[in-house]
Amino acid sequence: MSLSVIKNESVKIAKDQSLTPTLIIGLGGSGKRVITELRKMFYEKYKTPTIPIVDYLYFDTDTGDITGGTTKIDAIAELEKKDVIDATISTDVFDGIINTFEGKYPHIAKWFDKESIIPKVQSSGIQNGAKQIRPIGKLTFFHKYSEFKNKIKSKIKNINGDDARKQTENLFSKRNNITPKIEESNVELIVVGSIAGGTGSGTFIDAGFASKYWAKKETGSKTSINTTGIFFLPSTFSNISNIDMKKANANGYAALKELNYYLSPYLNSKKNEYSMEFEWEREEKIIISDPVYNVAYLLENKTTKGKGLSNDKASDDVFKMASEFLFLDFNESSFSTKKRSLHSNDNAELGNITKNEFKNSGYIETFSNRFSSFGLSQIKMNIDKIRSAAQYKFTGDMLKKLIKENRLRDNWFNDQTDWRALKLDDKEIVESMVYEFDKTVK
Repeated sequence: MSLSVIKNESVKIAKDQSLTPTLIIGLGGSGKRVITELRKMFYEKYKTPTIPIVDYLYFDTDTGDITGGTTKIDAIAELEKKDVIDATISTDVFDGIINTFEGKYPHIAKWFDKESIIPKVQSSGIQNGAKQIRPIGKLTFFHKYSEFKNKIKSKIKNINGDDARKQTENLFSKRNNITPKIEESNVELIVVGSIAGGTGSGTFIDAGFASKYWAKKETGSKTSINTTGIFFLPSTFSNISNIDMKKANANGYAALKELNYYLSPYLNSKKNEYSMEFEWEREEKIIISDPVYNVAYLLENKTTKGKGLSNDKASDDVFKMASEFLFLDFNESSFSTKKRSLHSNDNAELGNITKNEFKNSGYIETFSNRFSSFGLSQIKMNIDKIRSAAQYKFTGDMLKKLIKENRLRDNWFNDQTDWRALKLDDKEIVESMVYEFDKTVK
């Protein structure tokens, strides 16, 4: 196991900035939390909840609460309807699927255990989450597969287009006079979710494979699709009282077994290559030979020394850390440049395998290196928030001064008054602000 640590006290703007078109897919409530926090960070930095080469897709079986809060920034970070796949299934629709399994849905019937699962959901359908049942989450993905496929293709086309690149270049160049290099032959897919519940742990394998396949179809053979998984272990939710940890741990174990298989070192290997067949839609059989993810990050609310976060909102801290980790790929600092470079170098190493030979047995066991983790520790001063606050305070103080000195009449806003005589056009407002600022500084 290798541990990479970036230490950098500098917040200077990097001269060489490289960005990659990225689609972030959130699965279940945990995926939504990460996306929402990430959009807040974008807004605080760039005054927009995203940039043109970054897009989002949120998939859940309980989409009733999209905003997750009532503040102004919560509203700004809210996902639009085009970014959401509502995977709920009403009771009538669920009954229709179950009753016609063998005839209309043989590709689902071959893995769905009707006898053990139907009694748990038949009375209410799938409308308030997947009830920590992995096959239910998987069923919703198959049910919404067509919509998922179409949204992936559409969003990849948008973030990888010339317009998105030019708009992103303009955004960054206006901020710091540095035009970033936007990768032309790479697209990043990031899937975020929990493996403790039913939705995330039931969909994260199919979502990873399907998104990578259709992104590749949309971009063509000359573009490399890099897939990253960020998954929260069951221990992340150990401080939450209404979580059934017995079910969560069982889901996590099963999900990790499955993930370990689909990260197999033999996938896409020249010497031992083999392929897998997927049928998410009836009679649409897709052959895939790549691992589901280039790298899978596993996160929890504990440090490398096993020390847990003791506060009641420990899971919130982990979600925010994941959001910060993603945001650093689009920050302008030299720290972010180093992180992107390290991430690229690590990906090459993670594609290798580790062999363990049992002594005197002649048996060699092979393991994937694609599992990883990360942590962030920082003393943070939010310069952008400070700048915004200073601007608002300065403007407010200036207006109070103007009003207090009675330089403006009560009807100054009326177009028919002596507005122009006051010389408060745009240019002179700016000049007066500069003058007041200079006096303040001196």
